[in-house]
Amino acid sequence: MASKELVYWISGETRYRIIDLLLATRSGRQLAIELGITPTAVNKYVYRRAYPSDEVIERALEIAAPFEKEKLLRIIADELLGLVERVYRELLSNSVDVGRYFLERLESIIEAMESGSIGEGEGGEALPS
Repeated sequence: MASKELVYWISGETRYRIIDLLLATRSGRQLAIELGITPTAVNKYVYRRAYPSDEVIERALEIAAPFEKEKLLRIIADELLGLVERVYRELLSNSVDVGRYFLERLESIIEAMESGSIGEGEGGEALPS
């Protein structure tokens, strides 16, 4: 379900939030079984001693119940949008021209998404808005 590109960019803190959300509805042992990892690994995530890998997060999105998946995707969306905002601010603080270029590119991406030319589903149909 989740592409490697989507999961790659999320922070360690967001990875912990994903694990915490899943642990709200299942035991650590059950989560370990569902993720195909050891209970010790889950314990390390809970106590912030190790970060869940990209593969663990991809699997988390696969095993999430529909109500969990919606929350998880929003957590990831917030993370990625925050990253875009931080990149924009950094670019703008170093070069107004590059900051404007970045903003123009974002606007063109949004326009393409709204027109359906980005975010097409399988078979070429535009995804619902």
